[in-house]
Amino acid sequence: MPLPRASLLILTAACSSAPSAPTPPPTPLENVPDPGAPPVTPPVAEPLLATVRIDAEPGAKRFQGVWLERAGGARWVIDYRAGPLWRSFENAAVKVTGHCWSPEPEAQAISAPHFEVATMTFASAPSKASPLIELGPERVLRGNLVSESAPAGSKLAGSSELVFRDAAGTTYRVHGSNSKLGYPRAVTIMARTVVASPAYTALPSGERLWIASVHDADADPDPAAARGNVPCPGQ
Repeated sequence: MPLPRASLLILTAACSSAPSAPTPPPTPLENVPDPGAPPVTPPVAEPLLATVRIDAEPGAKRFQGVWLERAGGARWVIDYRAGPLWRSFENAAVKVTGHCWSPEPEAQAISAPHFEVATMTFASAPSKASPLIELGPERVLRGNLVSESAPAGSKLAGSSELVFRDAAGTTYRVHGSNSKLGYPRAVTIMARTVVASPAYTALPSGERLWIASVHDADADPDPAAARGNVPCPGQ
């Protein structure tokens, strides 16, 4: 039997007043994956085992490769110059973290996998004393190169050294540098924290840096770690 018109109006009003399901908020645009973007390859977090090898002599364009030699003979280049930073680990088995990367085609001079070292330490106790026993990741620091006098009464009393003091007031000993440091001044540096061997007991205490490059105080250099990741061979 059909409902009276008044009953239909009451039923329609009741349905229209019933609460509707909440509308989900729109997905933020910044969280929407770009379907055309290349996949992100995470850096190598678990240490890899390798042996550090350095070419005996410079070759064309002064290239003197520093390599990670992996099991089976695969070799990954970590530097085009055999600087003193790597000499502490030459021919030693090491544990490294970091990531593989690929140079721009027009800049690539070496046809080999490239690896950016984040950390490096010996896989076992070295057979001979080494100036450095550990490398940390490269980072950008801002502060001042400062001439600091050795404490009175110490073995180095009367001497001074150039140290780096960051904006927070932390002082770092400069263990070495790939660049000329120059006179005390405000600078931006790219550097690694390094750990010196306990065998070198004459070294002053404190955190130590290996300075890769020195820039003007207002410079904004990109650390080597900012190089894009690519899959490592066999990983």
